[in-house]
Amino acid sequence: MFLIYLDRCRMKREECQVESRVRENFMHGLVGEVKLIRRRSFTLIELIIVVAIIGILVSLLIPSLRRAKDISIRTACLSNQKHVGVAWYRYLQENNGVFPPVQHGWGGFDYYRSGDHVKVHWASYQVYLDEFTNNKETYKCPEDIRSGTKSPVDKFIHNYSLPSFNGMNFMEVESTDVTALAVDAGWMGLPTWAQRRIEARHLLGANVLWVDGHASSKSATSIGENPDWFTRYARYNKWTKTYDKTSVSDWMSGGPATIPGQ
Repeated sequence: MFLIYLDRCRMKREECQVESRVRENFMHGLVGEVKLIRRRSFTLIELIIVVAIIGILVSLLIPSLRRAKDISIRTACLSNQKHVGVAWYRYLQENNGVFPPVQHGWGGFDYYRSGDHVKVHWASYQVYLDEFTNNKETYKCPEDIRSGTKSPVDKFIHNYSLPSFNGMNFMEVESTDVTALAVDAGWMGLPTWAQRRIEARHLLGANVLWVDGHASSKSATSIGENPDWFTRYARYNKWTKTYDKTSVSDWMSGGPATIPGQ
């Protein structure tokens, strides 16, 4: 009996030791977890550093995003001008290659507002082409639409202004790849009188539709250096009924192409 009693005490003592070790291991693990959690938390200084790094990255990224947006708007504008070019060729095919009259043609304001064809002293070419595009938004530059400085009808008439080809035949036009057919502008009839009517809306440049049908973006500087792009057939003399080439002095007199916002 005594041996049995000793054996039971020994077993109980071992159980107590095992339980004690389990408790110690548990507490040690718990303390380790708490330390690990403490190590994973951020200090105030670390948070400030992280916020500062994020701010620097954002400041570096924003200009790139803005430029990407400006490029996409410029591309959309060029697409509009190419559609206008297609409409021009469809019109010319149906009218024996003859451009519509600038003198006493259809007015854009009445047409845009009510669809009426009203004779005016200076006609708007958009009225003649609209049946081929069937979308008046095609004649509005996306960048000028964002500006909100003009009414919708003003944008329809003025955004893609063109030199005067009043009654000319397409076959009479020379240097079609470097003669403007339409350009970003703030006034119709551009650039009949001066380059200041051109608006360099896109990354300090203006989009130009050329007589041969292609469209491209040109810097304000290159526009000022190449008046022939716009003045070759730019002015129709209503008294002599002839085409008078605008002189370089006339072209330069009003200053360089307008840069909106500057």
